[in-house]
Amino acid sequence: MGGLRMAVEAIRAKFSKSEIVNCVPWDAPAIELTAGEGNTGMYHDFMQNIPEAKFTSLILCHELLIHPNYGGKSTTFILRTDEAQAAAKLKHHVTELVKVPVFDEWAGYLYHAGQTAMLIRQTRSAGDIDLLSVTLDMDAWTRLITGGIEQDVIALPIAN
Repeated sequence: MGGLRMAVEAIRAKFSKSEIVNCVPWDAPAIELTAGEGNTGMYHDFMQNIPEAKFTSLILCHELLIHPNYGGKSTTFILRTDEAQAAAKLKHHVTELVKVPVFDEWAGYLYHAGQTAMLIRQTRSAGDIDLLSVTLDMDAWTRLITGGIEQDVIALPIAN
């Protein structure tokens, strides 16, 4: 979101009180945004003020994007710039989540198999932001890895 500093601050204040914000994107129908009851602290704000232009930009990111919860079943997000970057970020998440080694060579497999298993999904977003939801389920990702090894889709790297 961007605009005059007071307008952007007003949006942030409404979210902090769990109030609804009506958002009218330039290329889509209006939508209502809310932090949701009890979720007022779930968003991390990135605010940039440009005083010369009397303009302030605000990006609100869900806390699970900034600090994923690898301790149980949860969700995180990937801001995808391209497929290789998304696969690398996913490999990082899976490495943090599971209790088995995860190798760089497996990133592409994890990315495509995760989509097939619905552990990675496209998320509704606006402004040409490509956002993926990732289910952080240790058992499901471990099964995906062991299944890939059993079916010879992926292999343990050979030591030199």
